[in-house]
Amino acid sequence: MRHMIQVRTIVLTACVMGMLAGQVPAQEAPAPAAVAATGPASAPAEAARPNWSEAAIELSEREKTALSAVRDGNTQLAETAFFMLLSRAGHMKPLSAEEFGALEQPSFPNLMAHPTRYRAQPIRLTISVFTMQKFVPSQTGPFPVTPHWPRDRAVWYLTALNTPVKPDREQPLMLYCVSDPSLVLGNPSRTEGEAAIYAGMGRRVEVAGLFYKIHLAKALGEDRQRDYPVVLAWQMSTRLAATGVPGAGAGAGQGAGSAMGILWAIFAVMLVLAVVFLMLRRRVRQLKSASLLGPKYKPLRDLKADEAKKPLPPEELIEVDPLLKQAAEQFKKEREGHDQHGSG
Repeated sequence: MRHMIQVRTIVLTACVMGMLAGQVPAQEAPAPAAVAATGPASAPAEAARPNWSEAAIELSEREKTALSAVRDGNTQLAETAFFMLLSRAGHMKPLSAEEFGALEQPSFPNLMAHPTRYRAQPIRLTISVFTMQKFVPSQTGPFPVTPHWPRDRAVWYLTALNTPVKPDREQPLMLYCVSDPSLVLGNPSRTEGEAAIYAGMGRRVEVAGLFYKIHLAKALGEDRQRDYPVVLAWQMSTRLAATGVPGAGAGAGQGAGSAMGILWAIFAVMLVLAVVFLMLRRRVRQLKSASLLGPKYKPLRDLKADEAKKPLPPEELIEVDPLLKQAAEQFKKEREGHDQHGSG
C-alpha cells in the first residue's frame, strides 16, 4: 500500500518535468552534484553530526531511529520516517514574519550535496509551484492510511522549481504541504484530472518546511533519473506578505503594510499627473485667447504721438549750400518787388 504514493509521485513529477521542458528555459548552471545512496557514515566530514537537528525540533527515540535509517538518492519514499516527520510538520507552530525570515535558506547545490546536514531541520525556500494535488488517506488511494497521520486530514502534493531569481529546470523539488496551499496559490490556470496546473512561470512563493531526503525518480522525456529534494511544508507565504505576519499552515498574511504603501504611491503619482495636466490646460487656454484677439491696435492719439517721436527722414537732414540759399532769397525779393510794380 505504501508503495502507491511512491508510484503516484513519480508519475506526477514526470508530467510536470515534461511540461516544464517546453515552458522554462534551461539555465547555464552546472548540474547538481550526485548524492551517494549511503548513510551518514559514508561522509567522514559529517560522521560526527547526528542525522537530525535536535536544536530545531525535539524528536523521540523512535523518530531518531527511523530517521537514522533514511538513505538519500534511492527510490524509497513511503517510509516510516516520512510519515513521522510529516506528522511533526503538521504540529509545527505558525511563524511570525521575523521567525519566517530567520529560517536558514540553503542553496540548492548545498542541499543536494549535504542532505544529512539538513535532515528534519526547518528551512525556507523560494519556489515556483507548477502542480498541486490533494491526497486523502485511504486504503486504495495514493496516500495510505498510517498511524502517524489522521485519516480525516488531507495532504497536498506540490511539484515546484527552486526560484532564487527565476525558475531553474535543473533544480526541481517535491513538497508535501500539511495545509491547503490554494489559500496562497490562488486559482490554477487549469486542471488535469485531480491535479491543479499553474502554467507559465508557476506561482512564486516562500515555504517553511522540514527537509526530509533526496528522492530519486525518472522524469518524462529524459533518459536519466533525477534527484528531488523532498520538503514537508507547514507554512507558505507570498513575497508581499514579508512585511506582515504569515498565517498558520499554508495561509500567509496579506501584507497590509505593503499594500497600503503601494496605494499611497499610486495616489501620489496620480496627484502629480493631475497638477501637470491642469498647468498644461491653463497654458493652452492662454495661447488660444491670444490667437483669437489678433494684433493689437493703438488709438489714433497714440499713433500721432508715435509719428511726432519719429526721427526726420535722411533727405531732410542734408545741409543746403549757403550761396544757393542766398541766391534763392534774393530771387524771392526781386520777385516780390516785380509783383508790386506790376500791380501799380
